[in-house]
Amino acid sequence: MFGDVSKGMDISLQIIRTLSEFLLVFSIGSGVGWWLEFSYRGIIRKGDFINPGFLSGPYLPIYGFGAYFLYLLDGLPLSFLQKVLFFTIAATLMELFTGLFFVRFFKIRLWDYSMRKGNIKGQICPLFTFYWMMAGGIGLYLIVPFLKEWVSLFSERIHLTFFLGLYYGIILSDVVNSFNMATRLSSIVSGLKEKGRPLVLDYKKLRRHLRDVQSYIPGRGFLGRFLIPFNNISRHDLEDHLDSFIVRLKEYRIIKKAASHKEKQP
Repeated sequence: MFGDVSKGMDISLQIIRTLSEFLLVFSIGSGVGWWLEFSYRGIIRKGDFINPGFLSGPYLPIYGFGAYFLYLLDGLPLSFLQKVLFFTIAATLMELFTGLFFVRFFKIRLWDYSMRKGNIKGQICPLFTFYWMMAGGIGLYLIVPFLKEWVSLFSERIHLTFFLGLYYGIILSDVVNSFNMATRLSSIVSGLKEKGRPLVLDYKKLRRHLRDVQSYIPGRGFLGRFLIPFNNISRHDLEDHLDSFIVRLKEYRIIKKAASHKEKQP
């Protein structure tokens, strides 16, 4: 009997240890990924920095899952190239299905590769698959050893899990608020469709538009506009902002089309 109890406790401890490892690695990966995306987008847009995530806080879950997958791959009896290949395939598929999920259920396009060569439904393309491959190689070589050190640190100092729990409490609240907002956007977009408006919204461009609009509202500081541009916006105001956003997009496309036509003229 005591042997069964001891075995059960060992299994429970193993589950807790595995869960703690996942939560820690996921938090580090999602945080580092957010900063990489933030820096990359700021550089290619020449200083126009925008929160790159669907959530309000500085974390990107897709990178968290990617980091944990690398962490698991490192322990498998595979060559370095095999591990990178498996990671590249998994990350690309995860990007594809995540993007399609938000388009299908929330009418939101989190990223758009439709202008890139070889793209599939605008959600994945060869260039960003190559970026995932580079991230996998660099991650296995540099990031995974760092992750192992942190896992070891947390296993030796169990009291640090309190801060991990606090961190995930914040994330959980953020997830609930962000999905509530996505649901609101989806219902509004469904109504706009009847007026001949686009069915799917570009989430990054909408964030940027709301950030710019709210810069004229008293009391809305930079941090609030940057992290939570949807905060304290009524449904009526949100509908107005969406209308102005769509008009702005049409004007931009007309100007871009005219400029392109002018360049083609001899």
